[in-house]
Amino acid sequence: MVGVLLSCKAQTIVPFSGPVGANHYLKDLDGVRANFVGTWRYSSGNKELILHIYNWDMKLVGNWWGQGEYWRDALVGNYIYKENGVEIINTTPYLTDLNNITNAPFWGVPNSDGIELRWRSSGIVDYGAQAVNGNCETYNVKGRVSMQILNYGSGNPLVAKMVISVKGYTNINYPCVTPQPPLTMPDVMVFTKISDTPPPLN
Repeated sequence: MVGVLLSCKAQTIVPFSGPVGANHYLKDLDGVRANFVGTWRYSSGNKELILHIYNWDMKLVGNWWGQGEYWRDALVGNYIYKENGVEIINTTPYLTDLNNITNAPFWGVPNSDGIELRWRSSGIVDYGAQAVNGNCETYNVKGRVSMQILNYGSGNPLVAKMVISVKGYTNINYPCVTPQPPLTMPDVMVFTKISDTPPPLN
């Protein structure tokens, strides 16, 4: 992995392998996101999920131990979920461009070889499942995502396994807690990459 540091306007550009620090930008210098970018399809019985994944450049990660902000290249996407050929969820309106992705249905951070999305830094919003939080507000269920390419370097098309773990409220002292609803989507899915190019965003 390349370990060269490049400086640009007080930012230090580094590869995904780091190092990480204040004013650092972890840039996809090796193009590892290309493994995920495109259109993926899951199908099992009467269920189908189409996932579109796009490059998300220079995502602000946060503040590095109070010393300054840092950024990294990531992935973002939307999806369409169907049962018996009937569209249950279409999250395309929640990701229309890359400048306003606060409510992005899917996001991910690949590791340095581009084979797996990191579990705690990746997620999906299930717009078909709602719950009530501690302030009595309705919210959409969010899940942590692990997505691993299973046949990297040995097969085409690429195949990836996605596992979703629901994140929810567990403190029973909240005044309006309801049982965490089940995901609309299956929590384990195997996708096949059907295109290296996702649909254009509006």
